[in-house]
Amino acid sequence: MQSATDDLPMLSSLDLLNECSTKFLPAEKSFYENYEKCQKFEENVNKELDVETEQSNIETTMLPDEDDPLSTENLIEDHLKHTCRLLKFAQQLSPAVRPARVRGNITHIDGLSCATNASLYMIALDSVHNHHFAEALGIDVINMKDMTAVVILDSKAGNQYVLKEEYSAKSVRDFISKFSERGLRPTLRSHVAAAHTHYYGSSTDLQLGEVINITDLTSRTFKKFITAPGTVKLVCVCLGSCNAHVSRALLGAARLLSACGVRARPARLDAARHDLPATYDVHHLPALLVFLADGKGGAESRSYPVSARVSVSGLTALAMRSLGAPQHLTVRLALCSQHANLEKKSCLRDIREQTTTMIGRNLKYWRRTDVRELKDSFYKRLQHLNQVSLHLSLLHTSDLEENNPKQISLINSIRELSKVWELDMSMLRKNAAAATR
Repeated sequence: MQSATDDLPMLSSLDLLNECSTKFLPAEKSFYENYEKCQKFEENVNKELDVETEQSNIETTMLPDEDDPLSTENLIEDHLKHTCRLLKFAQQLSPAVRPARVRGNITHIDGLSCATNASLYMIALDSVHNHHFAEALGIDVINMKDMTAVVILDSKAGNQYVLKEEYSAKSVRDFISKFSERGLRPTLRSHVAAAHTHYYGSSTDLQLGEVINITDLTSRTFKKFITAPGTVKLVCVCLGSCNAHVSRALLGAARLLSACGVRARPARLDAARHDLPATYDVHHLPALLVFLADGKGGAESRSYPVSARVSVSGLTALAMRSLGAPQHLTVRLALCSQHANLEKKSCLRDIREQTTTMIGRNLKYWRRTDVRELKDSFYKRLQHLNQVSLHLSLLHTSDLEENNPKQISLINSIRELSKVWELDMSMLRKNAAAATR
């Protein structure tokens, strides 16, 4: 019934057209009423045909969807094809990562947020596209199993912790649990030699050479460098690359100390890429550190004043403060020979005053000590200091030349002083214990 009623208007229009198509005009009045409707219907149909004809004649630059590469349908199809190509490439590069199944009790980490009053956010990154982030943290993720690594970044303490066990549900849970219990040892961020990550740094080879070069340190080579015996280490810690002014001061101080007979090695460390151990952490950058030649590392290290202007003379003076008294005298004597003639006289006078001060200080120590062995050590010091003072009194500014007999005699007396300068720490502790009684 519904379809029949829907077709009634169409059938009536067809009957109307049949009546209008007659070739003779009857006399009935009703025929002419339908005839007028028929003419109006034909006019409307002709108008629609004219509009369609005009639209079909209009030229356009639009391409059909099948020929337009930027159409919506084609863009969606290309995106799907690109995703499939990436998936195929990823399967060829590395299969899907499936964590290892480890039997045993699983550590429950529920409620750690409330127990520790801290939140742990988990972020998963694609190591194929974002391996440089891991390499910047000192993690060689490209060469790890399944190119997968787990790292916790503690923004509050400024530390990072890397999972050392194989990646699995159990190892990750244990890793998080140990972190909440503060049972993990932080790892130091350092540079990773990667094939596809650019780093414009010099080689980390620590071999000595005749040419003085600034060594680029990493977190791995820092401790080995500062504990190397026999050389004074000048280390500059910069945020990024050290500027030309600081680098020039490092090289100038190292050359000056080497010319005076002190083996010195300059080095720099990029604090933006490499972390220092907590013992050597600095609060202002750039920071200049001087480590002694005894190989004890930071036990007697010195830092350049933050507010002072960095210069060759200032860094050399800081390095000289780390030297023993005999070696300090040798360096000052070599520096005096490099001065102009007008300054040599005042330079020698300062060395004589320094020697007199050392004699007075050691004489005071000799009088106050009660330990016989320590008293004898100070007595030997005083004997050689008197010899050095005697040779200094005979030295003139004109004698500050190479192969001068007076200068050679003075240097030999300073060398003899260096042989008896070091004191036995056990005797010092024994003397301190006797003084407290």
